Amino acid sequence: MKTIDSAGFRTIALRSASALLLSLCALAGASAQEAQPAPAASNEAATPAPARVRLFGQNGLMVHFYQNSSCMGGKGPKTTVSGGVGDAFGSMFGRAKNTSIGMPETPTTANLGKRDGYFSKAYFREYEIPGNQPMALRMAYQSAAGAPGSKYCRSFGGTFTPEAGKQYEVTLEVSPYQCLAVVHEIEQGAQGPATLRDVAVTATKDCD
Repeated sequence: MKTIDSAGFRTIALRSASALLLSLCALAGASAQEAQPAPAASNEAATPAPARVRLFGQNGLMVHFYQNSSCMGGKGPKTTVSGGVGDAFGSMFGRAKNTSIGMPETPTTANLGKRDGYFSKAYFREYEIPGNQPMALRMAYQSAAGAPGSKYCRSFGGTFTPEAGKQYEVTLEVSPYQCLAVVHEIEQGAQGPATLRDVAVTATKDCD
């Protein structure tokens, strides 16, 4: 079995947008009328719309995510996408099922069968999570031991912040030299298939 030394999340350069400066112009002359009182502010803050995320699993692939956390672990809810005993057996014997909440099809889901491995059927699961909160991911990979060209990637993590109302997809790409996890935002136009846009991810360690 070949141990792949390079493993992590793909990062992108953040482009700084020019700040939009708003200037307030004073009205010439004083108003003879009394200013109307401002409406009372609501005590209830609006709850942001949830975000949606699609992650992939199969036998040999471990995927966990932690809500509202910038490190792996902590007190936030933990979800196991892939790596449980039931997941492993379902994938091994080809019985793994996709779980969808209505996210659009992407090139990844359209070609899901290409991710199948030796006794390792690929599947995806979709989740609705709070928007505008950090989401930490932990991943590791090991192909079937003894199979030709078997590989092993050590556990690694990354964090990104899904924006409210948007949809994302997280995949793991394995090559002879590295395991590279990629986070994409799914952009669905009025017409045509959905497209994928890279999302910035920061390296993540275990919580203290």
